[in-house]
Amino acid sequence: MEPVLTIDKLGLTNWIATASSPDSRHAHFVAADLPAARQRILEVSQGKCRFTVSDSGPFLQFREAHAHAGQLAIKFFSWDCFGKCETSVNRSPGHQINLHIPLKGGFEAQQGRESVFVEPGQLLVVSSPGTVRRRWEGPCDLLNVSISRKLAVSVFSHLPEASGFLSLPLVVLDLAQHATFARFIETMVQDLGRE
Repeated sequence: MEPVLTIDKLGLTNWIATASSPDSRHAHFVAADLPAARQRILEVSQGKCRFTVSDSGPFLQFREAHAHAGQLAIKFFSWDCFGKCETSVNRSPGHQINLHIPLKGGFEAQQGRESVFVEPGQLLVVSSPGTVRRRWEGPCDLLNVSISRKLAVSVFSHLPEASGFLSLPLVVLDLAQHATFARFIETMVQDLGRE
């Protein structure tokens, strides 16, 4: 499957470079050790996301860049790691809606009894409460879009066909079949790179 969204198409290289400058309204972080990566993920998620590596393999680098635009947050994560990795988030009923878009490497997501595999060219929507785990092995680049629940409710309440959307455990979308949505994400991320 050909990925619809890529680092180059999204202009993330430029965004991350501008996020590194002290004058930027974006934040950028790089670490070459596991404890610093764990701490940064805790900070960026406001203590809600835990990161573990269960199998020893080279941990070369972790990168993170993020920006906020109103009730949206855009976060880019990149793990250059060859162990078995896992993130775990305990989502409350008021938790934001998360869109997880793998740009390199795939991952397995699990919530309750639901389990899905997501790869580049797809998007995972996480909207319901409960513990969500993501597992992967090897290098991985991930774009996350977080939407406040209040904003999502106001948008989706006007669409009767999407009324249950905010309570489903895990929804995987093929971005090639939702090209308008993919272009919206692309435009949003590219706009963040422009001051």
